Formats: sequence, C-alpha cells, structure tokens
Amino acid sequence: MNNNPMTVKKLADTLAVILIILILFGLFGLTGLFSSIELGLGETITENTVFSTESIDEIKIDASTADINIVKGDALSIDSTKNCFRVNNRNGKITLEERNQLFSRDESRYVTISVPEDFIFNKVEIDTGAADITAENLKAEYLELDVGAGSVTFDNLEASKKSEIDCGAGVFTVKDGSLSNLDFSLGVGKADITAAIESSGDIESGVGELRLNLLGGKDAYTLSIEKGLGIFTVDSEFVKDSPVGNGENKIKIEGGVGSVNISFK
Repeated sequence: MNNNPMTVKKLADTLAVILIILILFGLFGLTGLFSSIELGLGETITENTVFSTESIDEIKIDASTADINIVKGDALSIDSTKNCFRVNNRNGKITLEERNQLFSRDESRYVTISVPEDFIFNKVEIDTGAADITAENLKAEYLELDVGAGSVTFDNLEASKKSEIDCGAGVFTVKDGSLSNLDFSLGVGKADITAAIESSGDIESGVGELRLNLLGGKDAYTLSIEKGLGIFTVDSEFVKDSPVGNGENKIKIEGGVGSVNISFK
C-alpha cells in the first residue's frame, strides 16, 4: 500500500479545487459561462425584438420555470430577461426555449410577449413545467397547451379550428373565450373555464376540480356524461350517466374521482 505523504497531499489539493469550483458555480450559476452559445437554425434573437405580423404564422414556447406574460400591444414583440430564453425565427415560426440555469438563485426569470389584439396565429404551442402563464389575449386557429404545476390564467383565449389542452397539477383559468373541437384533460389540478365550446369537445377530469361555464346557453349543447366516482353537477343538480340537452355542439365529459361542475351562460 502506498502511503506517500506527497500523494495524499496532491489528492487533498485536487479535492479542494473541485469543491471551490462547485461553490462558485452555485453562487453565480452556469448560464453566464455559456451566454454566447446559441443552438438551432434560423435567425437568433436575444431580447427586445419586434416581428412583422405579416411574416409570422406560428409560435412555440417551451418553459420550465420562467414566467410567461402575454399582453396586448401595438406590435408583435418579445422581451425576456437576459439569457433567459433562446428565441429563434425560422420560416414564419417563432420558437422560445428556456435556457437551463443550474444552481441559479435568480427568481426574476420571465418572458413578455406583446401581441396585437386582432392578430391570429395559425398555430400556438405552449409547454410548461412549473412556469406561470398570465395572458390578456391569445387567438389562434390551432392551439396546443401542455401545462404542469404552475398557475395559468387567460383573460381571453380563442382557437377557431382545434384546441388541445393538457393540465397537470396546477391551476388553469380561462375567463372568456371560444374553443373549437376541444380535447381537454385535467389531472390533479384545478380548472375554471368560461368559454364557448364549438362543434365538439372531449373532456376528461381526473382527481382534480373542474368548473366549466359554457357560453351560448344550454340549448347550444348536447352533453354526454360519464360521471365516474366523483361529484358531477349540471346547473347545480347532481346527474348520472346520461345525455343532457340537444344542441349542435356535442361534448363528451368523463369524470374521475374529483368534482365536475357545469353551468351555462
């Protein structure tokens, strides 16, 4: 066995250097070391960027923890905290991807997207983990939302052709809107939706709480209900597995062990 004091000292010095490096990474984060590296093709943008609405059709947002703010504005623009998102514009599609920030203590990560009130995207895709979303107005022909444990609020949300929404453990709120051919799934979270559901809807509620206020009146809908083991009410009345109404918009609703409350406006 080699007990050379010099070997032991060199090993101890090496471990000390590694420990110091880890501490520095924890204090300052790794993102700054790679701030000049960009991935992807097309035009790469950093922050405070304005786009022509005539050249943009789609937007895709992938966020883990950084908050997303969508506001009304005179122009289509993106403003994010420094090095928070990679923003890429290629062939009329804006892609925002949150940068990983290991050991970060920064709690002010965000992106603000300004959209003219009358602008309609061809397609919107948003995928979040624990990020919060606050949106004043968002309109698209095709809509795909996959939200996790964050808080999500839309003052107005519209999808004219197809809408797919998957909610996890967070809180999901739509205050007003119109969703066509809706495919909606709720896990253990809470959803409160006030909107018109047009043409068709397929709604699954797990162990969470779903409140659905359907715009357009009761006569506009036919509900096909599978109540599950939880509480299921329509206009504050308990219902069993049975169709409700005879309207042109057909909605299938499957309850789980949570609660589903449906009303009309």
